[in-house]
Amino acid sequence: MGAENQCTLDRRETAALHEVACEVAELVPGDPDGVGDALDEVPAGLRRQLTALTGPGRTQPYCLFDVAAPEPLSALPPTPTADSPAPGGHWSAGLLLLVAEILGDLIGYADENGGRLIHEVAPEPGMEEYIQNVGASSLGLHTENVHHPLRPDFVSLLCLRQDHEDVAALLVSSVREAVRHLPPETLDVLREPLFHSLYPTSFGLDAQGQRPVSGPHPALSGSRAAPTIRYNTHNTSASTQQGTDALAALRTALERTARRLRLRPGQLAVLDNSVVVHGRTAFTPRYDGRDRWLRRCYAVRGLPRGLRGLMPRPRVIPALPSLPTSLDALAVERGTAGQPRPEGSTR
Repeated sequence: MGAENQCTLDRRETAALHEVACEVAELVPGDPDGVGDALDEVPAGLRRQLTALTGPGRTQPYCLFDVAAPEPLSALPPTPTADSPAPGGHWSAGLLLLVAEILGDLIGYADENGGRLIHEVAPEPGMEEYIQNVGASSLGLHTENVHHPLRPDFVSLLCLRQDHEDVAALLVSSVREAVRHLPPETLDVLREPLFHSLYPTSFGLDAQGQRPVSGPHPALSGSRAAPTIRYNTHNTSASTQQGTDALAALRTALERTARRLRLRPGQLAVLDNSVVVHGRTAFTPRYDGRDRWLRRCYAVRGLPRGLRGLMPRPRVIPALPSLPTSLDALAVERGTAGQPRPEGSTR
């Protein structure tokens, strides 16, 4: 990964970031809007790098931040499971809140992970083969929540603990690199609404016990010079043979250009979900409290104003059956998302 995709904080910046992260950590489950002035305490270099990911002239669709951990691995809580959840108020929750609020608005989904705003990416006993955050098998390249009309604009993944064998890697692939390996006629097919995406298993089943499907939708959108992607290796399929062939070519191109990032404790990956697809290589959990543990959060640049009144609690997107038929009909509140915040300003 090139240096332009990396940002390392110095010791002073790291200490300042950890201090403010600890201060706001308790806000995450109940009142993330209370973060307020704390954003101004985030080191300026980190804020600049994050806002560079959101602007219209952005050139790097992801970045890896070395934020370091304020505690040794020996002092880290055990890797959580359903029977042993992570403790509240941990600095990592505060850090993810700050990052999400600089990017836009921290959100969760009512029908995913119980609406939690911070997700544990850690293996669960008996779920190793699940194609989601609780699994340990390989996870194909995908757009996060590919099925959803209000997908995250950004996905943040903070590593707290690597796997025992140090083999698990985060895979990232930019569609803007992949399309260089595809002929124009294939790109044209990928821009047609020929594709459907199954709801991920993390969103559950419908009343008949089946996984619902979204679409039709194009796999590629945006301008030719700056395309965006909506694709999931496991869940996106085509309604025609031509579309199936185009999807196969897209998969090959994405895998060809993918990069492997073996995250270290204290490293934070921030991905533009409309440009970068991501995945994971397989690893072997031991369930000894020291397995691989990442924490994840989502951010959107702006929430539709009309959606706020439907939210079951702050920042939680309503379950899909409760959403308006067309989100395009709702006015989008952009606020200051995507724009650098002046020194001393409040949200």
